[in-house]
Order: sequence, then structure tokens, then C-alpha cells
Amino acid sequence: MGAYSSTHLSSEEVEEICAHTNFTSKEIEQLYHRFKKLDRSRTGLISQKDFNLISELSLNPMAPRILSMFRTPTSTSTESGAGEECLEVSGGVTFDAFVRCLNLFHVRTSIDERSEALFRAWDVDADGRVGEADLGRILRLYTGPHLSDACVRVLVKNTMKQWRQKCEMREWREGKNQESNNNNNNTNTAALRNRKHSQQDVKKQQKKDPGTILPQSTHGGDVDGDGPSTPSSRDGLTLDEWRYVMGDENIASLNVAIPLRDE
Repeated sequence: MGAYSSTHLSSEEVEEICAHTNFTSKEIEQLYHRFKKLDRSRTGLISQKDFNLISELSLNPMAPRILSMFRTPTSTSTESGAGEECLEVSGGVTFDAFVRCLNLFHVRTSIDERSEALFRAWDVDADGRVGEADLGRILRLYTGPHLSDACVRVLVKNTMKQWRQKCEMREWREGKNQESNNNNNNTNTAALRNRKHSQQDVKKQQKKDPGTILPQSTHGGDVDGDGPSTPSSRDGLTLDEWRYVMGDENIASLNVAIPLRDE
């Protein structure tokens, strides 16, 4: 697919877009109609200024970051709709990029794709982690000038501290669960081995004394632990960590209105 410049999409073009997105053919036609109205130069491209005319996007506090997803190349697979096709081309955005990026916020898009898309929006410096600088810029988008820089810095520090502690706690729990499973496996193996040896000994004893009773098998054990360590000083959260602290429920609720209606 390329930069569409015709008045209408062909059925083949619509089918191709449908095959790579969650949009219906009717929704694609609506998006294309809206796209063409914004494409005042009739070049098959829309500019950042044109984007500002889309109220569904411009009224969203995350609009600058959403727009960057249309224009900035990423290393993520293009199957999720945010690869090199979302590049700004010759000063504008193609319809292909427009649709594929909006597809990330479609109600039928998986939580995995949604998480990856929103993580990239939060990862302002595109270093693969959401750090304090990234969080500060996102908070500023939501608060505007109503909070001082000092207040934003405090919010960032406290939030990152809570997030890191939550991640540390998860890592500690997962480590203890793994340790417990390993201990149980080792205990069970040793118990079976001891039981086998014990049964062999008892059978020998039974030959001498028929009244000897076979022992019952036992297993188990407690796992001790002092709790999670203090949060590490690592810089920022990975996609997996960010998704964990945000929660899939919250991520699913971070919607972007898809501009299907005309204004």
C-alpha cells in the first residue's frame, strides 16, 4: 500500500487494509473519507497541522505522543501497525500509516499490541525503557502549566519509587515460588529414593519378622525468606515491567477515539 490519492479506494485496496487491520470495510471507507478531507493539498499525505484539525486526537492530552507514533520509525514488527510504514513521508503521513496506527487503538486490537503501542508513546526518548524523564514529560502533558516543575519532579520520584518497589516485589515472589518448586521437587525426589531404600530394608526385615509394617511416604517443607530486597537503581521500566505496574485493565481503558465521523 502507498499514498492513496484517488477519490475512492478500490475494493482491492479496501480488502488489503482489512487483511492487515481490525477495521471493517465500512470503517476504512469512513477513515479514507476523513483523510481526504484533511488532505487539502491532494497529495495523499496529511501534515501535523492537518492532524490538529482532528478533534478526537487534538483534545487528547497524549496527542503529541500519539502523533509521534504516526511519524517516528520503531524497531517493532510492522504487523502490529507501527513499523517503518508509520514514517513521516515528504512532510506528511500516508493513509496507510494513518490507518495502521489508529488500528492499535481499535477495540478489537489485542492487549499485547495495545500495550506495545502505548509503551512506545510513554517511552519519549525511545531507549526501550520508561524512565523518570519520560514520566515527567507524560505527566506534564496531563497537568499542563498547573503544576510547578518542583511538584512534577516530586510526583515522578514518588511514582517511580512505587513502580520499582512493585516490580521488585513481583521478582521476589517469582523467585521464591521457583525456589519453593525446586525445593519441593528435590524433596520429593529424595523422599522417593529414601522410600525405595526403606522398602528394600523393610522387605529384608519382613523375611526375618513377618509383622513388620511398611512406612508411609512423607514429603513437604517450609520455605524461609526475609522478603524482597530494596529497589534497585536501574534506569526505567521495560515493556514487561511497565505493563505490570500499569495493569492490563488500565491499559485497555487508555483509548484513543478513532476519527470516523465528519466535522
